[in-house]
Amino acid sequence: MEEIRRYELFLVFQPELDEDGQEGLIERIDSTLTSNGGEIIEIVRRGKRRLQYAIEGHNAGIDVIYQSSLPTSLLALLERQFNLNEDIIRYLIVRRDDLQRDERLVASAEEVEAEVAELVAETSEIEEAADAAARGEVYESDDSADDETMDSEGEES
Repeated sequence: MEEIRRYELFLVFQPELDEDGQEGLIERIDSTLTSNGGEIIEIVRRGKRRLQYAIEGHNAGIDVIYQSSLPTSLLALLERQFNLNEDIIRYLIVRRDDLQRDERLVASAEEVEAEVAELVAETSEIEEAADAAARGEVYESDDSADDETMDSEGEES
């Protein structure tokens, strides 16, 4: 199975590119990413910005940032496309290992949610037992795994 990693793609488009041209270029990039096994997490369009130094004679550029999960084999294809496209004056692809930790946090959060659900179930069972005791009834749990008995002072016998 091919390794998928999280990447941030920073693209600078030519400042003369109109809205339709930007949308068309973004759609082509989206299509390349998704049709080759990538997943787009977020696209941030920062708009036209002044550059710190001229790139290919341009003092401004249109910034677009992608957060995505990509197969590592897709990187060479992306670089080739970015280099051949005259509307992209600069690009940078950065592997974001720190974003990998987010997935582990999600898994951890799911484990915590499962534990909370288990504790809520136990709490409701205890509340049912307390209500039954208040009414003078004997509460029988659905769990029959605990065969040990307790005497009146709470000691196991």
